[in-house]
Amino acid sequence: TKGNIKIPVINTAQPRVYQYFVAWHEIYHLFYDLSLRDETHNIAVDMDLNERKADYFAAKMIFGNVYDYYYSLDDEDFIDRVIKCMDVYKAPYKAVLIELFEEAVTKYNDLDLKEKILEHFDNKPENLVQKFIDLELDAELVKPSYVVSLGGLEKKIQSVMKENPDVSHHKDNYQFLLTLKNKIKKGVEGLAK
Repeated sequence: TKGNIKIPVINTAQPRVYQYFVAWHEIYHLFYDLSLRDETHNIAVDMDLNERKADYFAAKMIFGNVYDYYYSLDDEDFIDRVIKCMDVYKAPYKAVLIELFEEAVTKYNDLDLKEKILEHFDNKPENLVQKFIDLELDAELVKPSYVVSLGGLEKKIQSVMKENPDVSHHKDNYQFLLTLKNKIKKGVEGLAK
């Protein structure tokens, strides 16, 4: 946050499935989290009640009836079913498990599913990309996107520079932005290797 302006930043070095979840998580903070006052806010560090609320909000926005979908699948393998739920709902592995667990326990009293979830909760499949490929699903969902977006800031600065060609700090800001963008791109390129 800066003043009254809140700017969410999503780590695109994470697979898209996490980016989608984090986007909904951040929407919660933008609209509903009145306690968000700090300059920066890191969800990985700050797992308090508001973070849990934001995660819950994200899950509710993403999932329809994941329980019914899970049981509509013909697969016998638990992990394959969960991965297919990840694909349909564009949600992370643990988010799918948590949502299934909640439905199994609170709505359906499904003790068998509850036990399977508890058994696999801390055992995320080793190579999700390959699992998606093996199941003939779009593996891009579980790969990083490495998109660098500054929200149109470059065009905005260029426009202001055109309107006020004599104001030097616009040029300085533009150069700073280009330098920052290049540093970010180099960092991202290093991650992609």
